[in-house]
Amino acid sequence: MNKSDITILIAEDEPVVRNMIRAIIQREGYSFLIAANGQEAMVLSRAYPDDIHLLLTDAKMPKMTGLDLASEIVKERPSIRILVISGETSDEIREANFRLPFLRKPFAPQPLLDKLRQVLQGPAAKTF
Repeated sequence: MNKSDITILIAEDEPVVRNMIRAIIQREGYSFLIAANGQEAMVLSRAYPDDIHLLLTDAKMPKMTGLDLASEIVKERPSIRILVISGETSDEIREANFRLPFLRKPFAPQPLLDKLRQVLQGPAAKTF
């Protein structure tokens, strides 16, 4: 599968981080959908007719956390992979880290791309 055939749904509430991730993913050749929060990501997912291969979500966002988003999207798209990002160190994030692939912010482009490749090659997310 070509990178352009892989669609990544980005859910990140910080515009600077969201735009940085978009630029990295776009430069690498992946297709993407981009949302400013979890609710917007759910709307995009429900409206998008094709496969979404990976959800890249910030763990903590207003309106709907990334962890809640991941839990909901897996129900509708059972083959999706999940990558959670966060700069937080709370117990909730640490606990989720044991069940979902995780990348701590801040990160450079190459670690993000390496983690994306690793998650895309791994198994689909399970309900959690």
